[in-house]
Amino acid sequence: MQGDRLRLEQQLKSIEQQIALNQLKRQQLTVKAPLSGEIITWDLDQTLPVGRPVARGQKLMTVADFSKEWQLEIRMPENRMGYILEAQRIAAEAGSKEPLKVTYIMATDSDKKYEGEVKEIERIAEVHGEEGNTVLIKVKINKDDLPQLRPGASADAKVYCGKEPLGFVLFHDVVNFIRSKVLFRVF
Repeated sequence: MQGDRLRLEQQLKSIEQQIALNQLKRQQLTVKAPLSGEIITWDLDQTLPVGRPVARGQKLMTVADFSKEWQLEIRMPENRMGYILEAQRIAAEAGSKEPLKVTYIMATDSDKKYEGEVKEIERIAEVHGEEGNTVLIKVKINKDDLPQLRPGASADAKVYCGKEPLGFVLFHDVVNFIRSKVLFRVF
């Protein structure tokens, strides 16, 4: 009887541990958004069918907070970052605390140019699809200037790096190609 009692106590402990583990797993099934806002994913019925397994870290939906500041994210090709960093260095040496200016045109409203300023430049370059190595630049924008707020909308942007001769502006891509692909291999 003593042996049966010890065996049953061990079974009870094991069952209690299983119950606690299942309760913990159940709590982890609750998914909370990292911020408050509106769900802007438009096809939730298609992306989240009932009974479909979901992996940890999988993007389920997009939430946007329309009440907070917005930013424009530019994926700048790595081969153009030298000009931007040089413009920042020159501004810092001149004692200017002004951030670099950015002009952009929204794909949803291509008739009007908008302005912003560089808020942050990431320190690493990442491979991003067909664009190759890019550096993420975050631009502070005034969301009140935009007629229609569309999270995820694309834009064409230019970072103002100072004045240069017209020949350089028009042909700097050709000169850089010759330097990196032709002259570098020869010398």
